[in-house]
Amino acid sequence: MIDHDKFRALVKQLYATVNELEAMFPGRHFTPDGHMVGSLGECLVADAYNLELKTASNKGYDAVTETGVEVEIKATQSNSTKYQITIAYKKMFSNGKKSKDLQMTSCRNRIY
Repeated sequence: MIDHDKFRALVKQLYATVNELEAMFPGRHFTPDGHMVGSLGECLVADAYNLELKTASNKGYDAVTETGVEVEIKATQSNSTKYQITIAYKKMFSNGKKSKDLQMTSCRNRIY
């Protein structure tokens, strides 16, 4: 499990730095995006759902459940302190084989 208080403090520091840079350079944007938002989301989801994270940019999935289901995690930033997390996983047949047409199921949860 992650230390949620420390995590929140570190994310607040990031956004405080962004605000200071934007004040220092009016008209410039220093919005955290891309890999950082994705990695923050992956870590939060893995902690919330007890998933085993794979290495960054793993092909096809980001984590694995305790039962071996491969999970792809998508994180988007809806404002400076909230993340909308979509979890998509490949449905498994009862024989353990993946669907050839990659049926996807997703759910949305607000983690932070």
